[in-house]
Amino acid sequence: MSRNTKTFATALIFGLAAALLLSAMQGQEQVCPGQPGATSCYIDDFSSGFYSESLSQGTAYNTETGTMVGDSRITYLGVCEPTNPCKTDPYEQPNSYQIKQATSTTTNILIFNTGYKSDAVLEVVYGDGKPMSLDLSPQYDRIRLYFDSADGGGVNMNINVFDGTSYNSLGCNFTDPNGPQKPFAVDFPFANFSNGNSGFGTVTAIGFEFDGAQGVYSGEDWGITSIQAVNGGTADVTCPNSAK
Repeated sequence: MSRNTKTFATALIFGLAAALLLSAMQGQEQVCPGQPGATSCYIDDFSSGFYSESLSQGTAYNTETGTMVGDSRITYLGVCEPTNPCKTDPYEQPNSYQIKQATSTTTNILIFNTGYKSDAVLEVVYGDGKPMSLDLSPQYDRIRLYFDSADGGGVNMNINVFDGTSYNSLGCNFTDPNGPQKPFAVDFPFANFSNGNSGFGTVTAIGFEFDGAQGVYSGEDWGITSIQAVNGGTADVTCPNSAK
């Protein structure tokens, strides 16, 4: 099952609410990186803000700056947190993420690894830096994540969009549709969010939560090469309407 999106909001976004409301009031529009009129724009291509973290228990926050939308990225890794008790990691195995720079044979990537009999959560938020009022509508109609691959049986994730007043959420569970170690893309259409297309014209923060998809003693490992706002097209997986 998908983690309740209120857990995500409580864990991270609500903690930023005051700053985000101030950003919204200041009304400085943030242009999504990319060419004007393009059919896609990069929320993050992980080409900056390189960082890594590993935990067997506890929580860790970090902020990286760079070319991502909003000019910064908050990451939160939680293992044995209050909503994720320590009994779900009996052997205290490490859970980690890394924003890894490209090499001659690999691309820039965000990698998430969970340990044996563990159940960690990774949250990634944009909009914590300078005032942001990101306009994704009507030029774009969905958020698309490009995965290098995913294993461990599946991915459980939620997206929360905040417009300075309210949240708009969509959660999804999926497995690698193209087989082990194969790349794939996942679409989150704006129309399928809890409040439909509302708020995408004035985004002050956008957050992504990734959690184990197999319940207690779950595990998952994946890599994401980019997060984009796109217009139309077909991905390998489309997250269904949140009301269904």
